[in-house]
Amino acid sequence: MDYLQPRNGAYMKILLWTDNLSFLTYVHSLFNEASIITICNKHELKKINLDEIEKIIVHWSVVRKEHELQYLINLYLKTMADIYLYYDSTNCTEKSFSILGKLGVLVQKNVLSTNGDSYDTKLHLDFERKAVLKNDECIYLSSREYQVLQFLINQCNSVVYTTELLKSVWNGFGSEANVYMTIQKIRKKIEENPKKPEYLLTRSGGGYILKI
Repeated sequence: MDYLQPRNGAYMKILLWTDNLSFLTYVHSLFNEASIITICNKHELKKINLDEIEKIIVHWSVVRKEHELQYLINLYLKTMADIYLYYDSTNCTEKSFSILGKLGVLVQKNVLSTNGDSYDTKLHLDFERKAVLKNDECIYLSSREYQVLQFLINQCNSVVYTTELLKSVWNGFGSEANVYMTIQKIRKKIEENPKKPEYLLTRSGGGYILKI
């Protein structure tokens, strides 16, 4: 049974906690009419008003460490929202899942594969270390690259224009050349072939889209 089912015609507020871009894209496609707030680490939870959240969807890759698991338990105790935990990794413990299950957290394996979709987990983000995990290799980002990539992730699969990046990341003091150079540097770190990008694409009118 797949617990993660959208409510037809309903407008929900969802908190999505993941560092897996494929999973992020899947949730956005499933709940395309919902308001989805995406976070990548526990520190960002402090900015969230949990009283407005109806569903919390978490990917196991962000709670592998013991203190992250404790944070998920604390989160369950603080909110009335339903919490869904999904995993596709073999390095997960039955003991942890048993604890979460007793609390009422719904745990399910391989949500995408159950729907016949491919699930590419080769690209992950580690925002605590400001790094990209690509094919299990840790590639560090500069502060500016981190800020740009995080902004693009929050607008995943939507076109983000240079003017938006300048306003949000450079606080209005940068130039189009700054954005272009930073995008090129990010591509070198996340793309197999930066000259033929698969993830970070250019769109007409001075826009970029992170398409996963």
